[in-house]
Amino acid sequence: DTILSHAGKTVTGKRLNSHNALASVLPPKKITSFTIAEQDGATLINEAAHTISVAMPFGTDLTTLTPTIAFDGVSVNPASGVPQDFTSPVIYTVTSVSSTTQPYVVTVSALPPPPDTVAPVITLNGLSTITLMVGDTFTDPGASAVDAVDGSVDVTISENTVNTSAPGNYSVTYNAVDQAGNPAQVTRTVIVSDAE
Repeated sequence: DTILSHAGKTVTGKRLNSHNALASVLPPKKITSFTIAEQDGATLINEAAHTISVAMPFGTDLTTLTPTIAFDGVSVNPASGVPQDFTSPVIYTVTSVSSTTQPYVVTVSALPPPPDTVAPVITLNGLSTITLMVGDTFTDPGASAVDAVDGSVDVTISENTVNTSAPGNYSVTYNAVDQAGNPAQVTRTVIVSDAE
């Protein structure tokens, strides 16, 4: 008997034993290692399902990645060291010395972005300390805020204690919050002096 002679047949009794014996000595055809430079963590090879999963850092361009493949068999196609577009799963097929084949479905994915923990940066328009005379009119110059992830962020005033009718040190407090909830706060000082 040969393994090919069993193809398409129900195997029982002695023929089953023959089939198992032949299967146990079939030339190997499997991927033993599949790595990509700068990948995140270890490659997951599911030999039962013939699937391979690789995770890449957030932001990785999946269109031109070059895997290094170790395998048991005569060849693997696509070959090791050949750049591939992994935006969709790619099938790699291992061929044994007996010309039998085993396909593997390889999935490469980029990790999600890391959590945003950085607050926006508030920039005051004009001076951080403004000096006025009693009776002057205070016009708030305003402020702007930029976040590394969200870009421009709205600025609100949470406190404005300025009273130009009486001398003293006053403040205007500006706040900004990005979409991740990171808060930022900057204060402008307004000094009101007695008229000379």
